[in-house]
Amino acid sequence: MNACAHVLTTHSTRICALKLTNSVFRFLFVNAYMAHEGGTLMTEEFADQLDFLENIIATKVDCHIVIGEDFNVDVSRQRVHTAILKSF
Repeated sequence: MNACAHVLTTHSTRICALKLTNSVFRFLFVNAYMAHEGGTLMTEEFADQLDFLENIIATKVDCHIVIGEDFNVDVSRQRVHTAILKSF
């Protein structure tokens, strides 16, 4: 594959990212482990981590982006985190 790997600084304990590039492609692999739903503090943490994720994606528009995640959200239920994630 002959690619260069670069670990990105995310300033988050819940998100890690790796940029993999060569002369043919640019990929950004992001892994996110989001806060579970459980009160105001967890909702603020959830929203903050989505902000981190959005900033990472916005700075790497030249890459194909692959996000592996555990958003801790059941999208079939109407909960606070579900609404925040859907608006994201």
